[in-house]
Amino acid sequence: MKTKDDLASVYDSADAKSAVAARLQAGVVAQVRRCGSGWCHVSGNGFDGWIQQERLWGVYADEKVD
Repeated sequence: MKTKDDLASVYDSADAKSAVAARLQAGVVAQVRRCGSGWCHVSGNGFDGWIQQERLWGVYADEKVD
C-alpha cells in the first residue's frame, strides 16, 4: 500500500532496473514530457527522468502523452 509519505523514484530510463535519478516526495510539481507503456518522462527543479505512470497524479493510467 502506498502512503502519502512514500518517495516516488525517478529513473534514468523507462526501466525499474535502471539507476535512480531522484526520489520525489508527494506534492512535487513536475512537467510531463511524454508517456507511453506505463512510463512518463518528467522533469522539474533539479531532476529529469522516467517515473512509473501509476505514481503520477493528473495522468490517467493508459493515457499517452507526446
